[in-house]
Amino acid sequence: MKCPRCNGPIFENDKFCGECGNDLRDVTAQSDGKVPESDYQESAEFGRAEHSQYGTSTTEATTVNQPTYLNEAFEFIKSAIVSPENTVKEKHIASPWISTLVPTALLFLLSVLTLIVLRSATAPSAYLEVEISVMFQVFFYSILTFSLFYLVLLLMNKWIVKNPVPWDKVLNDYALLSVIVIGSYIMAVLLLWIKLYEISLVVSLIGSIIFYIAPIYIFLKYAEYNNSKLDTFYSLFIYIILTAVAYYIVIRMVIAEIENTVAPYWFY
Repeated sequence: MKCPRCNGPIFENDKFCGECGNDLRDVTAQSDGKVPESDYQESAEFGRAEHSQYGTSTTEATTVNQPTYLNEAFEFIKSAIVSPENTVKEKHIASPWISTLVPTALLFLLSVLTLIVLRSATAPSAYLEVEISVMFQVFFYSILTFSLFYLVLLLMNKWIVKNPVPWDKVLNDYALLSVIVIGSYIMAVLLLWIKLYEISLVVSLIGSIIFYIAPIYIFLKYAEYNNSKLDTFYSLFIYIILTAVAYYIVIRMVIAEIENTVAPYWFY
């Protein structure tokens, strides 16, 4: 079925359109309870005729006829915290803008907090003043790292899964788990700010572990539903190689940045 207002895809249990927030209770009440196969194929082609395995949308607009990005972003974050696994299984996805902007905004917040903590830690010394450029460097390398791992997931989905999942669904699922990861890092920085160093380290390690396993977790879900061209063992092996390359790229860029920053002071 399609929404009578925005022509977006809707499902039999939807009370509101996930795209425009239109009230669908009268529309779904008049339907026969079945969603045509053609609508499934138009909304999100996962490459299989059986789409019921992904379930139906549980995301409902919080305010009727007010489809604001803020509401969608709130529902996105709520889904990431409350039921990430169920959201990965669902066909309904947030718009690519929301999937991109929510993690980006959280990474920017993390960068700002990192700058504040570094400045508060180096405040007693006049020789260790942290410039604001550090915030942008942290933000840039965070964006780069998350983007590379998304690329790794995208490549594995395309190369190994027999019926690849659409890129916007991959982005949606990766962004969902990224919210949990970035939230862990933000909490670790705040704990560091109030000098709970041990707890901050533990929370940071937990976030790092989730960050590393999130792409392979999503990939295994896709492989479970759409079959995999390779054995799981070899899929994990490929994932380790691709992530090693991603880490190498980021680490080399960070080292080069540090060398360029420190080099001018070596002559003094």
